[in-house]
Amino acid sequence: MKVSREFLIRLKLNPKPAYTIAQQAGVHPNWLSKAIHEVEPIKRRDPRIVAVGRILGLQESQCFDVPREEPSDR
Repeated sequence: MKVSREFLIRLKLNPKPAYTIAQQAGVHPNWLSKAIHEVEPIKRRDPRIVAVGRILGLQESQCFDVPREEPSDR
């Protein structure tokens, strides 16, 4: 699981630095960096990502990139 494109865009375009947003959400800035660069695995509905998403004005469903199911061979 990874964060959504919308999450990344809002984080990068926000006038506040990512470390400030992380601190406001109660998340360690180093962890947020690892999560968005896919170094640290995240689980669906990870409360840390959801908390950052709320600061960015996102709903929980907008925070995660949900993999699409692959078409089955029939």
